[in-house]
Amino acid sequence: MTQPEVSRLLQAYSEQLMALPGVVAVGEGVYQGQPCIKIFLQSPQPGLWAHLPTGLKDAAIVIEVSGEIRALGPE
Repeated sequence: MTQPEVSRLLQAYSEQLMALPGVVAVGEGVYQGQPCIKIFLQSPQPGLWAHLPTGLKDAAIVIEVSGEIRALGPE
């Protein structure tokens, strides 16, 4: 899967992915040299991992625990 294809998938599914419990961000990344979709979690909640997708179409999904993500205000 190419980076543009992953970008299109992410654009199409980001709202659904963000609606999953505990998900604080989604983005594009690279896993084992291939483009992937990254899902960032606020914390490693028990049982949550079982509800997260492991792939989307042909794109790999990588899950990372990032903690809380907040937008920075204007400086």
